[in-house]
Amino acid sequence: MANSEHLAQLYRGVNVWNAWCETIHGQVNLTDADLTGLELAQVKLSKALLNRVRLNSTNLAGADLSFAELGNALAVKVNLPTADIRSGYLMGASLMEANLTHANLSGANLIGADLTDANLREADLGGAIAGRADFSRATLLRANLADANCSYANFYQAELAGAHLYQTNLVNARLVAAQAKGAYLVRADLQSALLQGADFAWADLSRASLGGADLQGVNLRGAKLCFANLRGANLRGASLRGADLTQADLDVVDLDAADLQDVVGL
Repeated sequence: MANSEHLAQLYRGVNVWNAWCETIHGQVNLTDADLTGLELAQVKLSKALLNRVRLNSTNLAGADLSFAELGNALAVKVNLPTADIRSGYLMGASLMEANLTHANLSGANLIGADLTDANLREADLGGAIAGRADFSRATLLRANLADANCSYANFYQAELAGAHLYQTNLVNARLVAAQAKGAYLVRADLQSALLQGADFAWADLSRASLGGADLQGVNLRGAKLCFANLRGANLRGASLRGADLTQADLDVVDLDAADLQDVVGL
């Protein structure tokens, strides 16, 4: 349960709260608090206990939530643009339709979090742990997911154009119908991933691991796949027009009905 004194101070407003936080010792405890719809822009909640807190439609623009515990938080439509959530614990949190544009989520624990329809445009998720997280229809345009662990995550119809996914772990991830034009996936691990109908035109997948992945009907026009591992991948009906497959491992690859016009390296 939330500390009643802490909750009372927060209800006095952000300026009072931030000043008060400078004077206290110990960890702020707002566990299970209902902060629905509050105006908390620029609030300081670093290292705070916020497990199971309710933040639906709350304005936390520019808030400091670094190292805070938000496990199983209910934060549907929460407003968190430019918020600092570095190394935050958000395991199982509900962040559907959340506004996280330009937010810093580097190193955050997002295991099992629901980010369906969330806006993560240009957000930093570098090194985040997001296994089994749901990013269905999320906007991740130019977002940074380098070195993130997104194994078994769901990116169904997600917008990933221009996203940075260097060495991202996407093993067994679901990227069906994802839009990832021009994305940077050098050394990304997509083994056994589901990518049917996704758009990776002009994406850089150099040295990426796609062994056993299902790429049926994927658009890889102009994509860089040099030195990529495609062993056992399903590329039926895929468009590889103008793609670079120099030194790619194509052993046991299914290219039935694939468009191979102007492919380099075959």
